[in-house]
Amino acid sequence: MRAALLFLGLLAWGSPALALDPAPAKKLPDAELEAKMCAFSPCQRDVRVTLKREDGSVFDHVFEALPGAVQAGALVIYGGQTLYFEAEVVDGLLANIKVVERVLSPSKTITAKFEQLAEGGMSLSLHNPLASDLKFDMMIMSFKSERLYPTSSCTLVAGKSLFEHWPEPLFQVLLFRGRAVKASNSVTCS
Repeated sequence: MRAALLFLGLLAWGSPALALDPAPAKKLPDAELEAKMCAFSPCQRDVRVTLKREDGSVFDHVFEALPGAVQAGALVIYGGQTLYFEAEVVDGLLANIKVVERVLSPSKTITAKFEQLAEGGMSLSLHNPLASDLKFDMMIMSFKSERLYPTSSCTLVAGKSLFEHWPEPLFQVLLFRGRAVKASNSVTCS
């Protein structure tokens, strides 16, 4: 997993075309870099991220290619996206994860919506239709840095939805090490 996270960081942010500036959409300067990135996992294409920064300015950028929404079992969600992930629990781990356009199999499609709130903070809503409670490790990227930082996460109870909140605008959230945890009547965060 560490290699996948490093790969994400190096490829996504090592290119000036993917820097967090409000410039119009540009082609990646290195077609070879894009080919390598998209060979690792199918790229997300023409992703528009529009977020209000803490200073009041607006970040509005269309990225021609970004790393795939599924990276070695990790889920990558950019600000403003709603994604649907079909998955199952195998040997206690979230497995066979794939992005789908819409919910076709409600019993195995996790819904993730990452949006900016009116006051400028961010909300990640997750819906878990699976029979197992899930726990993810999470990392976030703000506009203050082009690095991913660990953040706490709460248990995603089977058949329920969960809302995570952050007080600042965030560019992306990464959920990884998805695993089944012992069922509980309460949500625990760590």
